[in-house]
Amino acid sequence: MFRRNQPIDGYVVDFFCARSRVAVELGVDRQTTRVGKYLEQKGYSVIRVGHTEAEEDPSGVAAQIVDLCKDLDPG
Repeated sequence: MFRRNQPIDGYVVDFFCARSRVAVELGVDRQTTRVGKYLEQKGYSVIRVGHTEAEEDPSGVAAQIVDLCKDLDPG
């Protein structure tokens, strides 16, 4: 299950799945890139999704997120 606006180590990610340790960041800018790199160093998987991509292809974005979570699900 994903939580919205989840705090992690002083940062707030847009969406987060604790079971798979996946963070989803909407928008691609310096802030999300910095947060994403920090989280990746801490062992989280991070998906960065541009606003345009999310609006134009929400099904594709959702499929990408689901696929990653399935791959990482500890079972």
